[in-house]
Amino acid sequence: MTEAEWLTCDDREAAVRYLWQTARDRKLRLLACGCCRCIWESLPDERSRTAVEIAEQHADGLATTDELSDAASHAEAACLAIDAKEDRFRREQRAIRCAWLLEADAVEEGFVLRSDGRQMSFDDARAYASGAELVAQHPIAFLEQVPRWFLPPTVIHDVFGNPFRPVTFSPEWRTSTAVAIASGMYESRDFSAMPILADALQDAGCDDPDILAHCRDEKQVHVRGCWLVALVLCVT
Repeated sequence: MTEAEWLTCDDREAAVRYLWQTARDRKLRLLACGCCRCIWESLPDERSRTAVEIAEQHADGLATTDELSDAASHAEAACLAIDAKEDRFRREQRAIRCAWLLEADAVEEGFVLRSDGRQMSFDDARAYASGAELVAQHPIAFLEQVPRWFLPPTVIHDVFGNPFRPVTFSPEWRTSTAVAIASGMYESRDFSAMPILADALQDAGCDDPDILAHCRDEKQVHVRGCWLVALVLCVT
């Protein structure tokens, strides 16, 4: 894989192969969790959310393998529940069509309710739930099987940066203020303070354009596992 291919991420399969060969399991799992966090409000079942939360804890050594396995099993049950709903919908739809009722068109599009009460398609619901299940099973399985739209380049770049141009982070930039800001964002998963982190790093003498741009880019998505936050907190 070339740097240009990495930056565009047009070939997701090539990116996954590259990550498989070079990345650590922790980073891969946090990447998968970050993708799920981006569609958090659309996870249709609390069991799916729990699977992502346990996977995040496992990445940081705060959940056991058994706990992760249990979470994956519960997330699988959430997927099966969606499949059961769709099967029921299809049976009802066939019955309506056989009865020649005008309401057939009204139920043409299958849907389930999101956690906020809004509708979503069965296909999307299954993709979200299966993604959460795969996060707990194995991150590479997640990267290989989830739909392309589930793995946005902005999340990949947030977790891994540009591996072809690694950033050298000076220990002098790791001030108590910078660490406090980074730690707060990591724990809360609220990364709105990234521009403030840029100011703190700049005050400490950081003039690296990649670091400052990553903090201040309004279009950049940030998730738990962000490469810059990891550098500040000394985690890999």
